[in-house]
Amino acid sequence: MLLSCCNGKPSKSSSEKELIPNNDNIETTYSQIENENDSEKKTANIMVEYFFKTYMKDLANNPNNNEARKTLKEKYLTPEFIARLAQMEEPDIDPIVDSHGFHENWIESLHLEQSLHSHTLFAASYSTSNDWKNLIVWLAEDEEGNYLINDIHSK
Repeated sequence: MLLSCCNGKPSKSSSEKELIPNNDNIETTYSQIENENDSEKKTANIMVEYFFKTYMKDLANNPNNNEARKTLKEKYLTPEFIARLAQMEEPDIDPIVDSHGFHENWIESLHLEQSLHSHTLFAASYSTSNDWKNLIVWLAEDEEGNYLINDIHSK
């Protein structure tokens, strides 16, 4: 280690100072990472909430018109999940919301809770006339860094 001397005290050379961050830089870097993670969590949360509310509203208002929901699925679901849905769709049950029908007032009860351990895992629930529907939602990122729903399970 090369030390230069100023006023009788050793100090690190300027190139050495650049290699070793001071505490202020570490805290700033940590804050930036924390803010980026918060931003990712908010982005994922906004996407999931928008998808469910839009999908549910269309299902309530246009139960027999699958075209708008097909467009939403193509935009917000992974191609793999769309293929799995096509294989398991039953005529009476919509697998996205795990319900035979849907009423618009159920949307108001929609509650999303993001996992503390992963910004790509959500618990979604809503109240029907008779009970609560509970869903687990997994997200994936595409090549551009956008979030897509990769799976939804009823619990």
